[in-house]
Amino acid sequence: MNNTIYIYAHGQEVELKDRPCKVLIDDPGDYCEVVFVDTGQHEFVSRWALMIIECEWCKQPLIEIDFNRQYCIRLCNNGKCPLEAQQQGVRERSDEESKAYIQRRKDRSYTLTSAMGGDRRSKGATAEQARQRELRKARRDYQPWLARKKINYHKLKDLGYSSKEAMANSSDKRMRRLGLNV
Repeated sequence: MNNTIYIYAHGQEVELKDRPCKVLIDDPGDYCEVVFVDTGQHEFVSRWALMIIECEWCKQPLIEIDFNRQYCIRLCNNGKCPLEAQQQGVRERSDEESKAYIQRRKDRSYTLTSAMGGDRRSKGATAEQARQRELRKARRDYQPWLARKKINYHKLKDLGYSSKEAMANSSDKRMRRLGLNV
C-alpha cells in the first residue's frame, strides 16, 4: 500500500463522499480496492471517483505519515519541491486507527546492540540498522558534519526559531533555503 492520500469525491455512494482513503490494490480495469483511513473500511470503487490531494506548490500528490496516536500529517514527497517534508495538512485518527497505531508501536522489536560499555537497548532498530549507524559514525566526514549541524542549530535558536524548527532546518541545505549564510 502506498501512502498517497485520495479523497472519494465523485462516486454514487453518498456515505463515502469527502472521506480520505488509500489505494490497496490497483486493478488494470476501472476499479481499485481502497481503505478509508478514518474507519479502516475496505471498498471497491471506481478509479475515476478518487481525487488526489495535491501539494500547494508543485501539485504532486501528498503522502500521509504517522505523527502520533492522535494525528497523521500530510507531506509533499517531491525532492524538487521547496515545500518538501513540510506539513501541509493534519488528519485526526479514529479510535480504531489509534488503537492500531499503539499496537504497532508495542510490536516493534527491541534489539540488543553491542556498545563499548556492554550491551544497550536500541529502540526499534534491527541489527543491520545498528551496524549501518555505526559505519556512518565511523566515516571521516561525520564529525565535521555533526559540528556544522550543531553550529547551525544554535544560529537558528539565536534568530528566534523554536527548538523543533531549528532542529529541522539545521542542515546546510536547509540553511541555504532559508537564505542564511552557511
